Amino acid sequence: MRLVWFTDSNMREWGGDYYPVIDESVHFIPRISERLDSFTMLSRCLIDAQPQTGSQPIVFKDNANFVALPFYNNTIDYYKRLPLLLLRTFPIANRYIKNSDVVVIRHHNCFSWLYYILSKWHGKPVVSKWASAIDDFVQANFPSSSLVDRMANVVAKFEMWYGKKIAHGSSLNLMLDDRTYDKLGRPLHVHKSVISFVSDVDLTSSLERDRWMLVYAGRLTRSKGVHDLLEVFSTLIPDFPLARLSIAGVGDYEDKLKELCREKNMEDRVLFLGRLTRSELRKLFQTSGVFVSPSYAEGLPKIMWEAWASRIAVVMSDVGGVPEYLRDGVNGKLVQPGDHDGLSRAIRDLLSNPEHLKMISDEGWMTAKQHTWEMEIDKMYEAIYESTKGAQS
Repeated sequence: MRLVWFTDSNMREWGGDYYPVIDESVHFIPRISERLDSFTMLSRCLIDAQPQTGSQPIVFKDNANFVALPFYNNTIDYYKRLPLLLLRTFPIANRYIKNSDVVVIRHHNCFSWLYYILSKWHGKPVVSKWASAIDDFVQANFPSSSLVDRMANVVAKFEMWYGKKIAHGSSLNLMLDDRTYDKLGRPLHVHKSVISFVSDVDLTSSLERDRWMLVYAGRLTRSKGVHDLLEVFSTLIPDFPLARLSIAGVGDYEDKLKELCREKNMEDRVLFLGRLTRSELRKLFQTSGVFVSPSYAEGLPKIMWEAWASRIAVVMSDVGGVPEYLRDGVNGKLVQPGDHDGLSRAIRDLLSNPEHLKMISDEGWMTAKQHTWEMEIDKMYEAIYESTKGAQS
């Protein structure tokens, strides 16, 4: 099978090597390409861009390669120059689709409709990979009335409209969660794709754990709800004087979050760690007590799986595909986004009950063990092969 995979995971080219911004590709590409005649990944890429500290380059086998698509690393430029990007992207996409057997399109990106139309034009079977309902994501990340935010919401509505048509015209839909499945009109051909990117080697830890340490890890943006966590944490301090909070990540909301810490007199209790490497993040998880993600919009966040693999108790918002794997009170705590009282109760319950905290941590670890990336990628390949084998050359 000659497989072409369009994704929107930003890459960085440095010294002739390609480094993924999201390091899941390091595992995914070698695993799936070894079972194919050829594998080509096409994605946005920053050329001559130094990789993040600790990033590992992708190792391409002889039958696999990466193709950089035109990209502007600036939201305003990206939307202003969409027509130019389209003209530059078309001939590249057309060439690789024409010479493929199967086309996988990772939605949502602005040109997924183009890849779909070209695939149908050349008579190629399409496998659509859906991350989440794009309208929910955009509303959470672009809530203002600014020109860029309005443009982003218009594009999102268009993507959901044609997304339904693409889903029902695809040979297979790789889904993360039932909410996206419902919004796309419940297409017939579906495989539940859970890529946790937790490996068997991630499932061990012998480090001493501080159960009073709370952790948030992710982008520091409004949609991630870290401001809610800080508000709640300020109310916990009188009852839990040993509690502390570590925040790992960077983003445009960082200064506002630090200002909130100063207003609440929590600067000695809250530590901003900046961007961590994967090994540094794993060590933080393995030495802390509770991971909290009060996000307003997610698909199926891989950070949840990494936390489970590190045997840390998790508190997550009831968004996206999270509730399909997190059973409230069993392998984690589930709260509604923006619900300060609910978030406070969940954290208090874990901090005040060490036996319950350990039980939830152990159950989360078992959940991660049942969905390692080795297992899930193999199941994904089998689903793609079975759904498209009649059209392969």
